[in-house]
Amino acid sequence: MQTIDMIPILVPAELLQAAGIEPGCVVQWEVIDGKLVMQVADPNPEDFDCDGECDDCPFYDEDSDYCPIFDDFIDFNNSEGANDNE
Repeated sequence: MQTIDMIPILVPAELLQAAGIEPGCVVQWEVIDGKLVMQVADPNPEDFDCDGECDDCPFYDEDSDYCPIFDDFIDFNNSEGANDNE
């Protein structure tokens, strides 16, 4: 497993709230024109590479077993992870 060095950054709560970033939401970071940009991550299945490890996924809600990547509830008896609902 690859490790990433992290540095804590303090951000005023008012700025986070104004950007729609709330406690518990998943954010994504990128550098644009030399500026560090943080925004709420969109769990778009086309942009997210699912490795099937739900426990490590930032989008998986373990309280409800809901996965927005599959837009479904997780069935741990199904080898593909999501319910068929068919």
